[in-house]
Amino acid sequence: WWDIVQQQQQQQQDNDTANKNENHSHHICQECMLLPINNGNESKDQTLVTDFESPLFEGTLLLRIRHAPSNMTGQVEEDAANGYFHGMNRRYQAVIQGKFRTTIPEQQQQALSMTECVTGMSFYRKYGKLPPKWIVKGALKVLSFFAPQLDCQMDGDAPCSITPLGSTPQVLKVESQDKFNKNNGNNNTSGNSLASMQEEPTLANETLLGEASDASTSLTRARFRKKAFDKLYVAKSKDPQIDPTKVYTFEFLQHLVNFTEMEIELGSFLGSVQLAEVLNGQPLQIMAATTQQQSQHEGNGDTKKKNGGRMASTVNNKNALWAFDIWHEKLIPASLKHDG
Repeated sequence: WWDIVQQQQQQQQDNDTANKNENHSHHICQECMLLPINNGNESKDQTLVTDFESPLFEGTLLLRIRHAPSNMTGQVEEDAANGYFHGMNRRYQAVIQGKFRTTIPEQQQQALSMTECVTGMSFYRKYGKLPPKWIVKGALKVLSFFAPQLDCQMDGDAPCSITPLGSTPQVLKVESQDKFNKNNGNNNTSGNSLASMQEEPTLANETLLGEASDASTSLTRARFRKKAFDKLYVAKSKDPQIDPTKVYTFEFLQHLVNFTEMEIELGSFLGSVQLAEVLNGQPLQIMAATTQQQSQHEGNGDTKKKNGGRMASTVNNKNALWAFDIWHEKLIPASLKHDG
């Protein structure tokens, strides 16, 4: 796979050189890297992961996007009969596994609560062309069905949409380092453990809230955790607190975004929305961050406000737990227009 990445980077460099005189080249910033995206057809030992660290979190990312070009061949493939996405409606899986840092900047050693952590997207430029308001309103209702505590600001120069980190993941598991080592061959992180099917824990000491559901399915156990955590989030509870000695595993699933066409599909009534027109040259994000309570947030009828307007400020290297960008070729023209 590394040979393929090098070939792709060399081809991009050649293309940039060829287009330099026309000023049409699009350069990746010096601080950025191309990271692997799996398409679900890989075997466990061929699934690629990305190790990362931020001031607040150190861990590993596994990303699967349905019909992404293969890391091995560079070709777009249909779902394999034994592939991860076969027989499922989901189009995206991101698994983050790792540990929170012991020292939280600007927290003065104060314990960080999970209710102070959010996930979602935070943009630095206002949206482009939005769909009609009735479609936006319908889309928010659809999204709120899956994420009842959704905070979404559509207007303004820094739009964002956030949800609680404690209730958004489809799976959230908390393990002691000893238990994690025992389960994963005494490695600090394990690509194979990430590549395996994730399940909401059945043991109380491996759950976020210290209380396990006796439900027989992972989905039902996750609903139990989501409902209980959302109550804590609304109440701005200081519990559960982050334990920097534990290994946290978060699995995020999504089925609405068609990454091939770069559109969000909202059903037969609302139809599909072209995301490139909305995002205005900005990438989709895999993001989690800490956030502070804000008493007020200006907005209009397109803004859904909950919990006193608890919104994510622009993500930066101080408050981000992790932040990755997902680019698509349809985003490049507007990105070149705004960012050069």
